Amino acid sequence: MDFLVTVDNQPWFCVEVKENNTNISTQLHYFNEKQNIPFAYQDKKTRRGQSHKKIRLVSADAFLSELI
Repeated sequence: MDFLVTVDNQPWFCVEVKENNTNISTQLHYFNEKQNIPFAYQDKKTRRGQSHKKIRLVSADAFLSELI
């Protein structure tokens, strides 16, 4: 997991960036489950988002545009 964003010292969302991101990161899935993080994202090269369990696959540009 590359980033963990918190609000009031509580996990809000985490982000995993992979160069080869065809599969969900097992580390991201494990950490997300253990810490009960509400939102988890993994970079995906295509703009169209997908979800797998509690992890959303989304391109970096789409993810960053949603933060504004």
